Amino acid sequence: MGNQMQVVISASRNLYPYIPGVIHSTLKHNPDARIWCLLEDDEVPYALPEACENFTTLAREGYYDELIFHRVIEDFMIQGGDPRGDGFGGESCWGGFFDGGWTPQLLHLPGALAYANSGDTSTDGSQFYIVKGQPVSENELNYYTAEANIYYTEEARQLYCANGGYPSLDGGSYTVFGQLIDGLDVVYAISAVETGDNNKPKKAVYIDSVTVEQYDGSEIRFYPADYGFTTGSTK
Repeated sequence: MGNQMQVVISASRNLYPYIPGVIHSTLKHNPDARIWCLLEDDEVPYALPEACENFTTLAREGYYDELIFHRVIEDFMIQGGDPRGDGFGGESCWGGFFDGGWTPQLLHLPGALAYANSGDTSTDGSQFYIVKGQPVSENELNYYTAEANIYYTEEARQLYCANGGYPSLDGGSYTVFGQLIDGLDVVYAISAVETGDNNKPKKAVYIDSVTVEQYDGSEIRFYPADYGFTTGSTK
């Protein structure tokens, strides 16, 4: 494999929601459908502060309010945050692109919140996606190790095989900066809507508003199984 960079995916994030004092954001799809996203805490060593600052700043400014989920792919993700609604718009709170960074502890498990970009974290802007995911097998993870030098710890393997996700996006090109702690059922529902050209929903799916609040310690539903969903390993 020569001098290729090796990436070790260590997956400590299953502990992430239980740290107190965490800022979270609420995406309201309609008055009865809310997606709660855990973002950051000063005590979390693998938090990505600029990525979180961008999202919370845009949210507080009302940037995301009344925008649509313009790209929806079942068994993959739902994507929004583009004021143009076509996948080519949006910018960071500082104007233009920014580099949101990357950490190996934040994976593309179901409910992961990440920035959509052009294949590099330096092209992060306002667009984001939430992972719905699909079943993941040991063979698939072994493939990414062999072909892309992405090495998964046993904990990361267990999380992917038990819950599914989208590990092909791991490795440093995309900024995962948050995790749903409730509302994954809403993501599942949105991911199933009928789509047309460019995976755009035929009937617009709007984000009513995005608010930023302090986490109040309420119940966390982190995994698909918490909602009665079966998403896991294939053989």
